[in-house]
Amino acid sequence: MTEIQWGDTFVGYCKIAKYIEAKDTFNHALDILPSNNQSQTQKKAEILNSIGLVAKKRSDYDHALRAYNEALSLVSTDSNLWPDIVSNLA
Repeated sequence: MTEIQWGDTFVGYCKIAKYIEAKDTFNHALDILPSNNQSQTQKKAEILNSIGLVAKKRSDYDHALRAYNEALSLVSTDSNLWPDIVSNLA
C-alpha cells in the first residue's frame, strides 16, 4: 500500500467506526516495515501515531499513550510529525 492508501484506509475505517480493522491494518504495517532501515523511522512514527489515534477512538487510553510515546521517541522535536503527536496526546 502507498502512503496515500494507508491514510485513506485509516480515514475510511474511522468513518465507519471499524477501529479494530484500522488497528489491525496499522499493526500489519509495523510488521512489514523493515526494522533495520533508518530511513523508515519517520514512517514507523507515523504508523505508531495512527495506532495511538485508533486506540484513543476506542477509549484505550493506555495503549494510545504507549503508541504516542514510542512515536515521540523516534522523531526529533524539529520533525513535522512532533507537534501532531504531542497534540494527539492532549
